[in-house]
Amino acid sequence: MKPNEFMKSFSVLMEIYNVNFSEATIDIYYKILKDLDGKEFERAVHTILSERPFPTFPKPAELLSAI
Repeated sequence: MKPNEFMKSFSVLMEIYNVNFSEATIDIYYKILKDLDGKEFERAVHTILSERPFPTFPKPAELLSAI
């Protein structure tokens, strides 16, 4: 996935969970998730937002599991 595709969905997550990550943290998430297709990541974010009941920001492994 391209960085702009990642940031489109990741920004939504950050806004909904009301967090502001450092560039280093965002970079780590991207490095872990970049092999996903942009649409796969978008679906994972949708799944997390619609099914995950926890108030904390999801870890990369949770996003991978949500595909």
